[in-house]
Amino acid sequence: MRSPRKCRILFVIHHMGVGGAQKQLARTVNLLDRERFQSDVVCITRGGANLDSISDVHGKYILGAAKVYDARGLAATLRLSAIIRSGAYDIVEAYLPAAHLLCALALCGSKHTALIASRRNLASLDPTWFARLAPLLNRATWLSIANSRSVKRSVIERYDLNPSKVFLLPNIAERAVASFSRADARSRLGLGDGQYAVAAAATFSPVKDYPTIIRAFAGLRRSGREAVLLLAGEGGCLGECAALARSLDLNGEVRFLGSVKEVASVLAAADAFVHASRSEGMSNSVLEAMSAGLPIVASDIPANREALGREGAFFFSPGDWRGCLQGLVTFADDTAVAVDTGMSARRRAIRLFDGKRTMRRRERLYLRIQDAINAFDKP
Repeated sequence: MRSPRKCRILFVIHHMGVGGAQKQLARTVNLLDRERFQSDVVCITRGGANLDSISDVHGKYILGAAKVYDARGLAATLRLSAIIRSGAYDIVEAYLPAAHLLCALALCGSKHTALIASRRNLASLDPTWFARLAPLLNRATWLSIANSRSVKRSVIERYDLNPSKVFLLPNIAERAVASFSRADARSRLGLGDGQYAVAAAATFSPVKDYPTIIRAFAGLRRSGREAVLLLAGEGGCLGECAALARSLDLNGEVRFLGSVKEVASVLAAADAFVHASRSEGMSNSVLEAMSAGLPIVASDIPANREALGREGAFFFSPGDWRGCLQGLVTFADDTAVAVDTGMSARRRAIRLFDGKRTMRRRERLYLRIQDAINAFDKP
């Protein structure tokens, strides 16, 4: 029987700075039905822009731990446990491995709160300690939520999970609406009328493979096309990528934009989008480019195929800069193909990754868990 009170949910994540998981958590909290759900957010280390973007949330907590495993991590675990007890939560949802471990420790012995693990990446990318602790963590976890079929399959196979204990909920494709026009967006980025703009947005990490994008773009420039590469994001590999661009004499043609609060404005200025990741759960930036109707050149990995389908992109083998270049040349030279591909991707984003549809499924899942907990608590 449905509980008369709101379903109380605590979301726990490492931080709420730049990142796909952080953006999806913020969207989830903002879209939850306030009449039926009350949600709070805990950041283990620090807050960030995505925490600031959450509106009308009951509570925001920052534990300030640098790691999960040191003295401050232990203090953070104890504080998280106290937050959970005082909040009387039905559900604690942990985003990413560190939060999963901290929540499992904080909930140790609890029979009144369900732990959900939000799985955002393939299990092969889990830290080594997670694999060792997986049997204990799985016993403490009520359910896992995977954001793609690839992620679901990987966690089931790697950790021998019952498929019924892994629920598939895709990322939400946020409609990319810039706060100003395409002409203004291009003007703000210093783009001329005849310049072909290629955009990419991701964390500068090895798995995102920005070097393949930069090498492909260098080939586009060598072919005589007037083009600019717009790279939005931060990360440890940014300096290496900047050095590569300089070595290829792309000093003025590659724009490193850093962390961009309004990615939609970069997409509005672009003529094509490129994504070269070697591994992915489900890319937020790809979904945003799909919603913007941009033609996409994407690495041929399962998550990108799942998001884009057959006709939503030009695919190339991961790491193959020549294949990536072929996609860029195709869209630069054939406007009709570029428009058709972009519109196909946009229609697919609306059909499969609509926020309202995904949120209704998520809310039904939460309410089923709340009902199960209430039934478990009855004498």
